[in-house]
Amino acid sequence: RRRHTRFRNVTGVQTCALPIYTSERLRAMRPLMERPADILFFVSWVPNLDLVERMIDRVCADHPGRTIWMKIKPAWRDRPALDSLRRRVKRHANLRETQEPSLDLMGRARYAISPPSTVVSEALQSGLAVFCIDDRSWGHRLCFRSFPINVATPDELAGRLGALERGDPYPFAEVEPLVPRDGTNYHDALLRELGLTTHFSDRKPAAA
Repeated sequence: RRRHTRFRNVTGVQTCALPIYTSERLRAMRPLMERPADILFFVSWVPNLDLVERMIDRVCADHPGRTIWMKIKPAWRDRPALDSLRRRVKRHANLRETQEPSLDLMGRARYAISPPSTVVSEALQSGLAVFCIDDRSWGHRLCFRSFPINVATPDELAGRLGALERGDPYPFAEVEPLVPRDGTNYHDALLRELGLTTHFSDRKPAAA
């Protein structure tokens, strides 16, 4: 179920990009506007960790009446840089750090914000309005850059969230090639690309 978020140079091999698997549990989540208007931050180590912290500060300040959930990736939680960030952002009264399962958190919020990670795709599948923190300081070719979900500054993030709050639509249709929400299974997509028989959604029952 994992997918790579970075494209590297590949020579001598024919490649294609396939949308990620859609799970029944994610598709069954409540429609976006029926969920609490809380905001999730999924955090792991990235070179521009100071930018992540400034975005947390801005969102906490702009939305004092809402719960801002922060989940740090368990593998990084006790690293010095992440531990330092945890201690600094705890000054916000509306910030709640948690280690609850990510899917449980997705069912209790309306917006999610994360550096480049597989959780961006998973949150999109769950129906959340998602923004990917990317100021292009990474040298990698990030697949999320092909879609209108990236924010590079706290001001840009604040503007995007504010537009949604005023009723502007989130560009779900434009991210459909990345994360289909119609039940497409990436195993079948790959098998079709290779000209092989599919085994999941397209399989026909055997003749009697």
